[in-house]
Amino acid sequence: PSWTAVAWFLHRLVRLWGQRVSRGRAELSDVMGMQSSLREARINALQTSMKVLLWASYLFALLWHGGIQLSQLLLIPGTTAVVIGWVGREIVCNMISGVVLHLTQPFAQGDWISLTDEDIDGWVQDVGSFYTKVVQWDKRPIYVPNGKLMSLNVQNNSRMTHRRIKYELKLRLQDIPKISTIVRDIQEMLAEHEDIDNVQHQLVRWRGVGEYSADIWLSCYTKPTIEGIRLKTYTATQQSVLERCSQIVYKHEAAFASSTDRIQYPGGGTGGSKGAMSIGQLFQDTFNGARESQLESREQVLRQREKDIKELERELEQKGEEQAKAEKEIQAAREKLQLEMQKVEKQKEGEALQEAAA
Repeated sequence: PSWTAVAWFLHRLVRLWGQRVSRGRAELSDVMGMQSSLREARINALQTSMKVLLWASYLFALLWHGGIQLSQLLLIPGTTAVVIGWVGREIVCNMISGVVLHLTQPFAQGDWISLTDEDIDGWVQDVGSFYTKVVQWDKRPIYVPNGKLMSLNVQNNSRMTHRRIKYELKLRLQDIPKISTIVRDIQEMLAEHEDIDNVQHQLVRWRGVGEYSADIWLSCYTKPTIEGIRLKTYTATQQSVLERCSQIVYKHEAAFASSTDRIQYPGGGTGGSKGAMSIGQLFQDTFNGARESQLESREQVLRQREKDIKELERELEQKGEEQAKAEKEIQAAREKLQLEMQKVEKQKEGEALQEAAA
């Protein structure tokens, strides 16, 4: 009995230690970070190893105290062993799988995991001896046998370093000539965005033309911080990128495409009317207009640069005048100082002559 009390005391002591150093259960759906997940996995592995070692020692001590040798237990008749193995196969499998899960550390308590084969997505609430409790996003718990987890593909989302933002922006076909400028502006926007990682790729490309749209493909990543991969920050960054992309599209007088849109040709009607202009001619006119607008924008840029250069020249001239004025004031002060020094010297000479005459 004393051994049993000591074993239970040590078991509770290990359990209290694990609760003290653990990050706890996933009460909020925002526990993220690779370092936090790996630390929790190591704590669980150490806690499980200590418990297994404790109860194995207790069992061997109990057998030794009862005078039962381990070799005698291994001599159980074959039929009894088969029956026990058939009846307790799932139990033994789940127990061993639970220990293996703790030791191999594919996930830990509090991690967000996805079981792609079973369409299970949620947070690990507890890793027990037989079952692993996963609480889904709708707060419904699912108890997955540990033996089944060993045969499934487990995706640990808590150990991601970045979150990817990927969109396919569909613009109207008549906006094709403006796509190069739009792509360039979106690329510059991503490079200057405060929540986008500058180390990972930031790609914006025109990748295809559909039946009613020209498709711009966008791909980038959030920053590799715990705050950067949180759901709240991630969704806010997604919204920010979409808002800025929309502003760029509308700034160039383009628009997003819809499957109900039709190209309106000069002369009235759509593509099937007799008086319609050919698509090639329409695109050629549009390209020419876009080229003229680009030339005008470049001319405006050059004019602005010329204006800035003139302003800089005026500032330099003003500074030169101020410097010349300051030099004149300094020269006048020097001359005044020399005059005063000459007066002082003359006074000293006069006083010296008076003293000599006396």
